[in-house]
Amino acid sequence: MANVDQNKTSYLVELRQLGYLAAPIVIAQVSYMALNVVDVVVSGQYGVVDQAGVALGQSAFSPLTLLAMGALMAVTPTVAQLHGAKKTQETGPIVRQALWLALFLALVIIAIMYNLEPLYHAVGVDEVAIPISMGYLKALSFGIPAFLAFYALRNLCEGLEMTLSTMLIVLSALALKIPLTYVLVFGVGEFNGFGGAGCGIASAIIFWYMLIAMVVAISLTRLKESRVFERFDTPKFDTIGQLAKLGFPMGLTIFVEIAFFSAATILIGRLGVVAIAAHQIVLSVGLVGFMTSYSICIATTIRSALHVGGRNTQNTNKTAMASTTLAIGLGTLFVVVLLTLHNEIARVYSSNNEVLNLTTPLFKLCALFLFLDTIQHSFVGTLRGFKDANVPMMQAAASFWCVGMPIGIVLTFGLVIVQPFGVHGFWYGLIIAAATASILQLVRVRWVLRNAHMFVPSG
Repeated sequence: MANVDQNKTSYLVELRQLGYLAAPIVIAQVSYMALNVVDVVVSGQYGVVDQAGVALGQSAFSPLTLLAMGALMAVTPTVAQLHGAKKTQETGPIVRQALWLALFLALVIIAIMYNLEPLYHAVGVDEVAIPISMGYLKALSFGIPAFLAFYALRNLCEGLEMTLSTMLIVLSALALKIPLTYVLVFGVGEFNGFGGAGCGIASAIIFWYMLIAMVVAISLTRLKESRVFERFDTPKFDTIGQLAKLGFPMGLTIFVEIAFFSAATILIGRLGVVAIAAHQIVLSVGLVGFMTSYSICIATTIRSALHVGGRNTQNTNKTAMASTTLAIGLGTLFVVVLLTLHNEIARVYSSNNEVLNLTTPLFKLCALFLFLDTIQHSFVGTLRGFKDANVPMMQAAASFWCVGMPIGIVLTFGLVIVQPFGVHGFWYGLIIAAATASILQLVRVRWVLRNAHMFVPSG
């Protein structure tokens, strides 16, 4: 892939480069989600108790790692800006400090996961699922340092416009994870397996495989120009603090949206099993769309940061335009697929007619949400390229929790003169939240592009 040059680029060039970057990221994102799905599916075949324990463990592991990954997201725009400024060799020291941050965050997550059992008892989790969940989390904890280190190095690759390596590594990890999980859960020959805890063991092994594969990829490709493995550095807390200061707001921007999904699911539990099942089917499809559209955000961050680092801020306008075009195209694809294939998709998940009938209108609402949310992600990607993270985070939080959530609750359960819409209400709230976020992020993008000189790094 050609480096960003110092001259003006064209809209079509930006569109092509974004597509080139985003395609492998999409495959990597979906494959990573599939790694978690394998645990749920295989544990479900072993037994309902083990599946419940694994699902419970994942519900604790996912938000914790999401926040940690957020802190490490700062690596991508930081590396891309240096790369755009022709200072690729300076990216190594930054990533070495990111690896220290990854280790610290991993130790914090492990400590929390090892002490979740009292919380499980306090909130009334089914007693039979708790030992399975704790066994899963303790086994998984051995792989968390490797996973976060891999994620830091993945961000290095993306900042240097090398997204293919990550895709190939995660795809191969998925291919290995499936048989390994079956063996460690069910056993083979005289080996009886570990049940649900085997999913955690398999995941830990795969995380270390992913890290080793990434180290090899960096060492054998042009990624070695970063010189990340050239020397050992002790922790430099000022650099680590700068990465965390930029990264945590980036992670929280995603977290507030994911947290909305989780909170809505819990509240919908009051509406009965049919509503829960229909909502969960549509949400699971929506999350795939969410992660796919987020790939545009990552690709846009890379291209925008390259131009900012190269002091070519006029090119970021074309990046923003190309990103919006790509987002509209992907959002339209989501709409077409969900409106034409919603029945076929729903039948993969359930054969209950009540559930299937309820999913039809929900898929239509999901399609509109994904269209708006994909556009919002493209705006956020542009802002991240300028290392503008705090305002987008606050706008996302306000849109989803100050606008979308109250409206969703009122429309779902009713209030005074407002008649309840049932499960549809939360999806209306999501749509309104995504629309609000899109407008706010667009206003911010326009302001940042007009004042781009304020965000150009010195030197």
